[in-house]
Amino acid sequence: MAPYRGRFQSGMERYKAGDAAGAVHWWEPIFTDVGIDKGYRVAFDLGRAYDKLGNVKLAAARYRTFLGVVDARRARGETIEPVVATEETEARARVAQIGDVGEPTPAPSPVAASPSPTPAPASAPEHAIAPPPAALPLPPPGPASPPPIPPPTAAEHPFSSWVLVAGGALTVGAGVVCAVEYARALSTKSDFNAATNEPSAAQGAIRDTYDGIRPVAYGALGATVGFAAVTGALATWYFAGAKEGSGPHLSAAPTAHGAQLGISARF
Repeated sequence: MAPYRGRFQSGMERYKAGDAAGAVHWWEPIFTDVGIDKGYRVAFDLGRAYDKLGNVKLAAARYRTFLGVVDARRARGETIEPVVATEETEARARVAQIGDVGEPTPAPSPVAASPSPTPAPASAPEHAIAPPPAALPLPPPGPASPPPIPPPTAAEHPFSSWVLVAGGALTVGAGVVCAVEYARALSTKSDFNAATNEPSAAQGAIRDTYDGIRPVAYGALGATVGFAAVTGALATWYFAGAKEGSGPHLSAAPTAHGAQLGISARF
């Protein structure tokens, strides 16, 4: 039955779509070619199709053909598959409902009959067989679908670039303060060196001023170096990248009165 599976499936698709006549169009030639013994289950499907078409005489004939082969197999001691047993129950119940309806009417042909139709096999003259169907044209192939476009990807950084902007701004600001305070300290030191002939009180005042400026200058220098180191480390972390959720995420954004910094993490 392997060469007929494609044609049988085409008929089954028509049957499931509600086109019983289309199913007969495919199944009757198979039943003709393979005969009753091999095609008895096709006879069952034909019985269903003719039932839907309202041809109860031909439906009963196909059901009886199916039941005859099942009875013969059981008499020979062959195993009846569960699906065949289910179909047998349905066929017997339908035949009992139909009753004696006389000889079946010829099967309706879904295509125009040829001048010399193929006669039914001698072993089953009571089954009127429709002529083989004309070859159905295949639908034209549709346009090739374009390859799927991969979704756009973007680099993921562990924190906002505003953190680097804020760090750079703090480093520059600390550097400006450091430069100003160092300039003041150097100027004061020059004043102190130039005041060698001044009274000691004046020199003491200049020294006190220098002693007050020098810690500020050193502190500004330390802050500049510290901010520069932190900003450099953050830049390395930013461009090296990190998987989302692997650590804390920093954020920064400008506001009307300065900047807002934040930190968040996923667990």
